[in-house]
Amino acid sequence: MSHNWRFKPMLFIPLLLVITIIAAACGGDDETPVPEPTATPEPTATLAPGETPQPTPTPTAVPIPTATLQPGETPTATPFPSPTPTLPPRATPTPRPTAIAAPQPKRGDILTMMIPYGPRSEGFDGYAGGWNPAYLNAPIYNNLVEYDTETADTLDIRGDIAKSWELSEDGLTWTFFLHENAMWHDGMPLTTNDIKFSLDDMTDTEKSRPWVGVIKPYYDNSVVVDEHTIDVTMKYQAATFFPYLALDFMAIRPKHHVETGVDMKLVESILGSGAYRLKDYEPDVRIEYTRNNEYWKPGLPYLDGLRYFIISSAGTVTAAHKTGQVLMSNSMVTFMTNAEALQLKEQMEGTGKGTVLFAGPASHVDLYPRLDREPFGDVRVRQAMHLALHRQPFIDILTRGQGTLGWPFAPGYWFSPSEEEVAQLPGFRELNGEKHPDDIAEAQRLMAEAGFPNGFKTSVIAGGGLDGVEGSQLIADQLKRFLNIDVTIDIQEHATLNDNRSNRHFEMLLQSLGLLIIDPEDMFSRVYRDGVVSNYMGWDNARIEEIFQAQSREVDRGKRQVLAEEATQIILDEVPKIGLYFVVRPMYISSVIKNFNISPTAYSQNYKYETIWCDPECKQ
Repeated sequence: MSHNWRFKPMLFIPLLLVITIIAAACGGDDETPVPEPTATPEPTATLAPGETPQPTPTPTAVPIPTATLQPGETPTATPFPSPTPTLPPRATPTPRPTAIAAPQPKRGDILTMMIPYGPRSEGFDGYAGGWNPAYLNAPIYNNLVEYDTETADTLDIRGDIAKSWELSEDGLTWTFFLHENAMWHDGMPLTTNDIKFSLDDMTDTEKSRPWVGVIKPYYDNSVVVDEHTIDVTMKYQAATFFPYLALDFMAIRPKHHVETGVDMKLVESILGSGAYRLKDYEPDVRIEYTRNNEYWKPGLPYLDGLRYFIISSAGTVTAAHKTGQVLMSNSMVTFMTNAEALQLKEQMEGTGKGTVLFAGPASHVDLYPRLDREPFGDVRVRQAMHLALHRQPFIDILTRGQGTLGWPFAPGYWFSPSEEEVAQLPGFRELNGEKHPDDIAEAQRLMAEAGFPNGFKTSVIAGGGLDGVEGSQLIADQLKRFLNIDVTIDIQEHATLNDNRSNRHFEMLLQSLGLLIIDPEDMFSRVYRDGVVSNYMGWDNARIEEIFQAQSREVDRGKRQVLAEEATQIILDEVPKIGLYFVVRPMYISSVIKNFNISPTAYSQNYKYETIWCDPECKQ
């Protein structure tokens, strides 16, 4: 099976709607997630020039399988109302619209952007860190494969250092063929020795690899065939190998340089192969990149350079966009509230100078009870809270109506029902704009049955962002009104919250967590499995682990859908955490910027910026 340049994973055909507003950035998104994923996209055949891709049929809904009974065992009724014995059919995916684009590239100019943070504790070491060094390093480095921001569907994956690849008949070995002219900034050739060195380093179990380590469960070994051909063998067929491998933090590093023992955290240790070179770094102020005139991709990049300004205040971000100090948000983390983003969008579109683009689900916001702390060890209490919380006000207030309901897996994709369907189900439904009375009545019955007819006292910790403060207030108000649960709110600064969250020093935690890729694998491997870093509630379910392992090794999307639906039913029955909503996030982009398409998550965005340009020039 041979593939020329572009790889379009079948698992990534989401129902992406044009979303017009944002949720504010949350403290949890910049923590270091430690996914232990698995699963690789199902490649489609390469299209011939001029050939039109055929739409992929959406699988019909399948009944949620029940647990296997032992001989003579009688099935028992669940005390929690099942959402529906058969989840509804999926809506047909719609293509993502392109952003502003121009037919002919224009060369030159320095593009100014805002970034939310400069280097943190991991410095510029993308293997020791995660998203932070990823967006700082992306213009300097290359990946084996990357997300293609030049297409309307930015979940397409194309080659970067790899120009093509083949998959063995057993589905376990990928043979990658590299561009022969790829080279490092010091003039040394970039070869398969660098690829093997980097992949082995990413998956080194003796080193801290919090984000690049997501491919550890799949990766077995690499064998160099020649300077430009390498065999990468998997432990099993994994549907999410390519989607994870294309993330910007999976940058390939120079073997000859790293092996000298340099500290990759330091700015002076940077040695890349990418479209730009680091020109200047002023801590806490700005980072500047200049065009790599010896870049091995002919004609790229179009821009002469990039200038990042580190801005961490929403008011300053808004002012910088209005005045033209910065022409673009580097990512969807902008610190703007939804109201501020909407206002900026209206003001800038009125002048014709720019707009605000929105995409998601960028992250999910959930309430995590400690399952080893009473009364949350009683599933009836968790079910009651799930039923009683009214999610639509969270979406209206915190996302200005642009979030989606907190289904166990993001709604509206091949692995979950649409939001309209979710909105008809227990715990998520309304009646005349109010919390459905049947859900309140059932929640109160469950509380009484659990021995808490008059409620109880508890507390919630959260970060100081919009989701933390107002989200906690909504939780406390609703649980008091509907279940007489008295909730004390404890808003904590980032370092304290991180410590208490990691050590599980809380009764309840309100937390946001970003999505790396749009796939059930990502939430399985980072939230629902026992022992993973974001399983804050301390949940351990043997069947969930079995489902995770099965779906991770399954490349057929229809079969993975069945497994995701079974997992969904278990999660809704046991309520290990209470899903509130999924958020969308904004990026400001000037009207002069061309050939840019926004990605659905902050992490699957391609931050290399080698194919965008300005017309007429990079000025407001």
